[in-house]
Parts: sequence; C-alpha cells; structure tokens
Amino acid sequence: MDFSDGKAILAARLQEQVFDIVVNDGAQAGGFSVHDMVQVLAGIMIESVFLFDEPDAVLTASHTKLERLLNASAFDGTMPDWCQLDPATLDWRTEQGRLIARNIIDEWPDCPFTYMDFMLFSLHNFMVQWAENHNVPRAEALRLLREASLRGLAFEVTAQELCLEVIDRQMTEKGWTIADCLCGLSGYAGQALAELHETLPGGMLNNGDDPVDTLMHVMAQEAVRLGVPAGSEWRLGLAANDCPADPPVELIRGVLPIVQGFFGNIRMHEPLYRAVACAKAAGRMLAVVASGEMPDMPPMIAKPLAAMAMTEAYRALNATFPPSYPRVKRGDNAARSRASVHKI
Repeated sequence: MDFSDGKAILAARLQEQVFDIVVNDGAQAGGFSVHDMVQVLAGIMIESVFLFDEPDAVLTASHTKLERLLNASAFDGTMPDWCQLDPATLDWRTEQGRLIARNIIDEWPDCPFTYMDFMLFSLHNFMVQWAENHNVPRAEALRLLREASLRGLAFEVTAQELCLEVIDRQMTEKGWTIADCLCGLSGYAGQALAELHETLPGGMLNNGDDPVDTLMHVMAQEAVRLGVPAGSEWRLGLAANDCPADPPVELIRGVLPIVQGFFGNIRMHEPLYRAVACAKAAGRMLAVVASGEMPDMPPMIAKPLAAMAMTEAYRALNATFPPSYPRVKRGDNAARSRASVHKI
C-alpha cells in the first residue's frame, strides 16, 4: 500500500502512540504485553467502523479482509489461555484505542474507505511483527482481535442504546426521574456481579480490591471521559460496612426486563460482561445527568447516588449469600431460583 507523506506520518504516529501506551503501562506491570496491544488495536477498529452506517457489518468485513492480508484464519476452537479477556480491562484498553483512532481520523485527508484500508494495513503490520519478534501465532492473534473488537463494540452499543431505552420506557411510560433510571442501571450492575462472585474466573475484575470497586471504576471512567468532573466524592455519604444493605430494589426490578431483553437481542449472555456493560451504561447516563455547565443534578450528588446503588445491590446479595455459599453457577437452575427469591 502506497502512502503519501502525510499518510506516512499518520501511520508512524499511530504505531508510536500504540507502543507508547502499552510499553509505558508494561514498564509498570512488568513487561510488554501483546495481549494488551491487541485490545488497544481492537479499540482502533471499533472507532473506525463507526464511520459507517452499519458498524457491525463493517467490523465483520474488516476481520475477513485482515485474514486475507495475513493469509491466515482466526483460530476456531477453545480460546487459548493467553487470549482470555477481562471485561473491565477490555473496556479500558479499547477506549485508549478509540482515542488514538479519533486523533488519526480527524487528520485523515481522504474518504472513510481509504482510511479503513490504511487502518487494516497498519494492523497487518503489527501482527507480522508479533509473529516474527514474539512468536505469536497469527491465527490466535486474529481470534483475540476478533473477540476483543466484537465485545468492545457490544459495550459501546450497550452504553448508547440501553441508556436511551431505559430513559424512554421508564421516564415516558412509568414516570421515573433520570435519577431513578441511573440508580436502576447501576444497581443492576452491582447485583449481576454479586450473583457470580463465587464463580469469577481467576484474576477477573480484580485489581487488588473488591471486584465491586473495579466495576465502580468502569462506571467512573466512562462518566469522567464524557465530562463529569473527576473528584473524590464518589463515596461521599455511603453507608458503613456494618450498616444493613439497602439496595434500590424497586428500581432494579423496573429495569430488569429491559436489560435482559436488550442483552438477549445483542446475544451478550455472559453475566460478567453484562455487569461491566451495565456499569459502562450507568457511567454514560451519569454523564447525561451530571455534566455540562448546568447539569440536571450536581456531580457531588449524582456520583455518590450511582455508587450507592451499585455497592448496596452488591452488598445485599453478598449478605444473603456470603462468598463461601455456591450462589449462581452456570447451568445451576436451582441455585439461580434460590438467589432470585432473595436478590429482589
């Protein structure tokens, strides 16, 4: 692929920014990670396909074209251990990639179609380097990129569409306030995480703190990214650990059929991904409520309100079924029925 001087500069900048992000983070975490870099590249793909009217179809076509460029097919079997994804980390890394893509797109001189060719050629070069320098199989790298980009796209679609659906149905038909919608979504995220805490895969949603803190961080970074002032008042006024849990039960019940129907439509079945997607959607709704010069609700009130709904829903189910109790495991309908009696 031939580049003009301007496009060659953009290609060099894209590669430099991706390496800067991953290498700088790797220096703190103990080394360079192809796994992290693939997730950043997935974010670049996700932002790129939003240039078109049907981003999901364009993403699928992009995967096919990249396979042709590499003369390889994505690994079609059980995901290798090194390809496993932590949804909270995936959201963070893909957002980093999306920011890089936005900077490149703003300066791209031609049409979106030539930009897509440029983007795929750049991804091809990364994967060729990994195969030569790090012995990363192309098939496995393609599989990881496909999984990361599809799941990252689902996160973004959830953040956009689920917020609108909850607001439209609950505020228009049920007379809810925007604060009710925010607490319902945030509370559902906390409850979904509590239901599978006992069965969380090793290392998932665990940065050294309680998993609910990592989930809250997903919500917080989405809100701050979209204009909510950063600050330390997220836990302002939250109940102490020795206080009885007080989840927003009626609000969670209200959003439950909407959320379950939405995730069924986009085929997001994993409870952990549902929890993270709802946390991201709650962060997006928080930005609607608490950003701008004249927000509907002051940030110092809206942020603790959303955090309270999430943590109290999480604490309530943990109090009923402590972590040592085998709560809800996949395929365990009896356990799911027992939990449903107590969780709401």
